[in-house]
Amino acid sequence: MAKYNQIRNIEELESVQRSLKGSIERKGKEITGSLSNVQGFYTPTNMVSMGIKKVTESIPMDIYLVSLVKRLLSKRKEKNQPQEEQE
Repeated sequence: MAKYNQIRNIEELESVQRSLKGSIERKGKEITGSLSNVQGFYTPTNMVSMGIKKVTESIPMDIYLVSLVKRLLSKRKEKNQPQEEQE
């Protein structure tokens, strides 16, 4: 890091300016790369997926799945019973 109060002539000033511009451009590229990574991660699909995971962490999904399976099986039995009675 240059000590700006020690610049004595125009050549030193131009050298420090070039160095500073290079540093700023490198930082800009780093920030742009980081932004691209963030944009790649936070896609709509990832956001929905993360939301679903977060919701399912707090809900006891096994209870709901068991009740859903029971309901589907009972409806299936109800559907099959009238056909068996007709035969």
